[in-house]
Amino acid sequence: MWQNYYKESTIRIIYTSLLLAGGLLIAWSLWIIRTTKPELPFYRSASGIVRSSEQQSPLQHRIKIEFELPNSTFITSTGILTSETIPSIGDDLLVHYNPYDPSAIELDRLPPVPYPIILFFGIMTAGLGFRFFIRTVFRNAKIAFIREHGKKVEPTEIRIEEHLFTYLWIIHIPSLLIHCRWEHAGISDSIEFISEPFPLKYRDKFNLPSVRVYFIQQDPRRYFIDPGPGFDS
Repeated sequence: MWQNYYKESTIRIIYTSLLLAGGLLIAWSLWIIRTTKPELPFYRSASGIVRSSEQQSPLQHRIKIEFELPNSTFITSTGILTSETIPSIGDDLLVHYNPYDPSAIELDRLPPVPYPIILFFGIMTAGLGFRFFIRTVFRNAKIAFIREHGKKVEPTEIRIEEHLFTYLWIIHIPSLLIHCRWEHAGISDSIEFISEPFPLKYRDKFNLPSVRVYFIQQDPRRYFIDPGPGFDS
């Protein structure tokens, strides 16, 4: 649908931007995973709550922290946090602990955004951009193939119809469709062709006498409606 609402150059910018944004979000999530990973490979991570804080040096703070183990057991232990800011009681910190000795911990600041959320939105954004890219490539290839190998006809009847296009079940977009019917002496039944949706602003720009239909004779379901020369979508 969107190919008729935006120029192809604009669509390229949109899906390229989505792919880049998704890639950056995924890279950011991987960077967070790497920077917040425990130094010792067998350590586990959890979120803990600061119960007391004592400054040892300008950059080091002795923290008493409480955190929960996977078996729902709460552990209170003390560790050193290296940070320019002094954590307050009740703050959340990232705790790396030894699963065989949970009192042995390392402390770090929690990332501003949890990496699963960033990773989710990164994959979703990149996937949306990839979908737009694939749909654009396949649509252009389909049109090129039908133009080259299909039959070009002048419709017997052409009319413009209004249509309410529903996107994602909740977005309703008023649009226009070109509805064509073609009859031929050698064909018992007429063939109906319906275009992709167009924006309402093009209602007065269609040159109906110049509309042509390209379709594959062996499979009329594969077709393309050309709105005519000079039509700028």
